[in-house]
Parts: sequence; structure tokens; C-alpha cells
Amino acid sequence: MDALHQNILHANNPSRREPVSAEQTNAPQPGKKLKILVVDDEVDLRAFLTEFCSVNGYEAKCAGNGLAGLRCIEEGSFDVVIVDYLMPEMNGVELVKRAKERNPGLPVIAMSAWYDMEQAFLEAGAYKFMKKPFDPCLLEEELKVVAGRP
Repeated sequence: MDALHQNILHANNPSRREPVSAEQTNAPQPGKKLKILVVDDEVDLRAFLTEFCSVNGYEAKCAGNGLAGLRCIEEGSFDVVIVDYLMPEMNGVELVKRAKERNPGLPVIAMSAWYDMEQAFLEAGAYKFMKKPFDPCLLEEELKVVAGRP
């Protein structure tokens, strides 16, 4: 990983937001690592997000398309899902809808370079929408909220 990505991974963001109650998320028990499913067809972004999760104390699993992501959700237990929009097999909005049918409390952070997809993701049940390219510091803040961390 190059120096730029290393700096991004370790950057701190002073911005804060209102906390979300434990009832609104599938927050893990204190001391348990947050389990994150990353669903994106871009290999480099999956690798970056996996490293990002590791550096920040989270456990990550990856899927390269929406259908594989849905299988992971059905077979595993995740505290949060990070999902892209445009992928083969199943797009991100459809994945969010199906994931929320199976687990209504599962927080999903949606990402897309397609800025006009925000409303569709939120209507499907996504917790948060982030535009690509995204700020990893803002992603870390959202993951802290989901994990119930200060």
C-alpha cells in the first residue's frame, strides 16, 4: 500500500455526530470486534477497505458482487455492511433491500460514484450514503457510531 493510503488509513477526523442508540443498530458486545462485510466489485477498493478495517480494529470479509454479498449475509453474522451500487449479479440497492428483509436492524453503509443513487439507497433501508471518492475519516466516524464507540 502506498504512503498516501497509509496516511489516509491512520488519519483522525475531529468531526462528531449525534450518537445512534443501541436499538437502532446491531452493535456488538463491548470488547467484541465489529464484523464488517464489504461488497464491491473493485478489487483495489476491497483491498483498501479490508486494510482500513484491520488498521482500525475491525474484522472484514469481502464479496465481489451483490449476489455473493447476499450469500455472505445469509451464511454469516455481520454488524455492518458496506456496499457499492454498480456491481455484477445484483446492484447495491437490491442487495440492501434483500439484506434488510433478512435482518431489519443490519446497518448498511452505501457508497457510489453515482450521486443520484442516495435516495434509492436510503429508501431501500441503508443507514448512510457516502459519495465516492469517500473520506475514510468519515467512514471511520460512521463505523464508530455503529459500534457504539466514542
